[in-house]
Amino acid sequence: MAARTGKDIEVHEKDRLTGEEIVVNTLDGKLASLEPPSAVAWFGQRKKADGTWGSAGCFHQGFFVNADNLKRWVEQNPYETGKLISISQALGNKMKLSPEQIKKACKIGECVPR
Repeated sequence: MAARTGKDIEVHEKDRLTGEEIVVNTLDGKLASLEPPSAVAWFGQRKKADGTWGSAGCFHQGFFVNADNLKRWVEQNPYETGKLISISQALGNKMKLSPEQIKKACKIGECVPR
C-alpha cells in the first residue's frame, strides 16, 4: 500500500501461524517502526519458464512475529516455495516497483486466493 499510495501508512497484519498482531509503520517509503521488532516476512516465489525465480503473488507472501513461527509455517506448508526476508526488505522491494508494475499487482479486494 505504501508503494501504491506514496503515503506514510500503518499496517496491522496477523502472523500467518499464530494470528498475533504485527504493526508496520512507514515514513518516506522506509520502515519507521515495527512491532514486534523480531517480525519477518515470507517472500513466496515461483520458478519462471526461463529458470529464474519471481514473486508467487500476494497470496503467497506473509508476515510472522519471528523466524521460528515462519519456519513452523513452512514445515506445515511444504508446497510453498520462497524465502525469509526482513520486513524492511519486503517494503524496499515494493517501493522499487514502477507505477506500471504497481498497477498490474494484485489489488486489495480485486482478486481471490486459489
